[in-house]
Amino acid sequence: MGKDSENFNGFSSKESAAAFDKLSKLFQDDPEAFEDYRKGVIEEFINKLPEDRQQRARGLQFRIDNEMRKIHDPLARAAKMNSMMIESLMELEGLFKVVLGDKELPEPTEKADVLPFKRKAPEDK
Repeated sequence: MGKDSENFNGFSSKESAAAFDKLSKLFQDDPEAFEDYRKGVIEEFINKLPEDRQQRARGLQFRIDNEMRKIHDPLARAAKMNSMMIESLMELEGLFKVVLGDKELPEPTEKADVLPFKRKAPEDK
C-alpha cells in the first residue's frame, strides 16, 4: 500500500490528515463554529438515511450529545464515546446470539405488580 492509498472513508491519507488539521484548528480557534459544523454534518448524514431509520439515529445522537455535555476533557470524551460504542456492540452481539438460537433472553430480574386502571368514559360534546 502506498503512502497516498485510500483509507476506509475513500479519502487518501493526505486528505484525511488535512481535514483533521483543518477541523482541529477550527475547534481551537472557534469552538462554537466547530460545534455548528459538527451538528450540520451529523444532520446531513441522518437526512441521507432511509426515513424509517432517521428517528432512531436522532435518538442515538441525542443520547450521545447528552453524555458528551457532561464531559469537558477531550480525552475523557473520546474514552466515553469508545465505551458507548463497545457497549452498543456487546448488546448487538447478544441480540445476534438470541436470533441465531445460541442464547436465550434472560428472565427479568425484578417483578412488578401491574395495577389495573379504569378507563374514563369519553365526555359528551
